Amino acid sequence: MMKRVSAIAAALSLAAPAVAGTLDEPAVEPAIQPPAAPAPMVTARNWTGGYLGGRLGWGDLGRDVSGDGAIGGVFAGYLQDFGGFAAGVEAGYDAANINVEEAGRLKHVTRLTVRGGPTFDNVFVYGTAGAARARVSGLGSETGWVAGVGAEVDVGGGWSVGGEVLHHRFDDFNNSDIDVRANTFQARAAFRF
Repeated sequence: MMKRVSAIAAALSLAAPAVAGTLDEPAVEPAIQPPAAPAPMVTARNWTGGYLGGRLGWGDLGRDVSGDGAIGGVFAGYLQDFGGFAAGVEAGYDAANINVEEAGRLKHVTRLTVRGGPTFDNVFVYGTAGAARARVSGLGSETGWVAGVGAEVDVGGGWSVGGEVLHHRFDDFNNSDIDVRANTFQARAAFRF
């Protein structure tokens, strides 16, 4: 009989794990979630390259002479983007027909400037300075300096638009003892390549 009791005890001990447990719901394993897609990277506009454009605005003359009127023209240049800062050179020609009191008419202004400043995504804010040469009928031509500020916004497709304010200074214009100051306020559009 001892053998039987031992056999029953052994059988029960082997069967016990099969019936062990509780009446609670079994725990559900969490589902494995696929990794989230990375956030899209915002890339700043690279301003490096050449460009051509046009500008149109208003000129206001002062100091020993006065006059104001429309002024506009073309420009070309090159910028190098250094990552958060861009700098380069620009040459431009503006035609005008501004009456210069008692001196004739301002016919045109040419400029050779450097410009540079910070870039913010698709915006370039800059300062500019360089040489300017103006022609006034009745006075001749004179070389002076120009300085100013501006901003451009990249609007896509290689195009940018912006504005610029420049101050020009011509002392003793063509040895006439006349000092000419000119401020220009111009809108710009450029195509970058």
